[in-house]
Amino acid sequence: MIFKNSKNDWNCIYEDSYYKIYDWDKNLTGYFFPVYQIDDERSEDSVIQKMNEDHEEIHNGYFMLPFIKINIYDNQELDIKRIYENFENNLDKIKNWMDWINQKENNFNIINNIVSPSREDLNMLSITFFIRDTYILKENEILKKLKPILDDLHQNRLI
Repeated sequence: MIFKNSKNDWNCIYEDSYYKIYDWDKNLTGYFFPVYQIDDERSEDSVIQKMNEDHEEIHNGYFMLPFIKINIYDNQELDIKRIYENFENNLDKIKNWMDWINQKENNFNIINNIVSPSREDLNMLSITFFIRDTYILKENEILKKLKPILDDLHQNRLI
């Protein structure tokens, strides 16, 4: 894995049809899944690979980010007080996310969002934005489009 950007900047690495986004400390921050318009499912992998090699343009993508840490699956037994405190602490963060989405969804072409269990950590919920925009399938071009969102979320202490 090669990180190309300087310290204090985001990084984008293409991997197998999607893009991984890293922060300046090389922590995985999110995933970008382009929406590929492919008619022939039999050759989907090779078409996607060629599209990325040719830096083709796509229209739309899914941007997955960490949402909240729920911390209930690490322990076999939890009492109700600990579960209550955990969820109570997350309410503020959920409210901040809701406020951010309401204020910024139009600025960033966010059409909708879905919250789901994280791919990497069962104790984490992820939020995925469907973003309607034009992207060039190239790491620095994807990052150029996502950087304003990443910067704004980071400034608002959501990531």
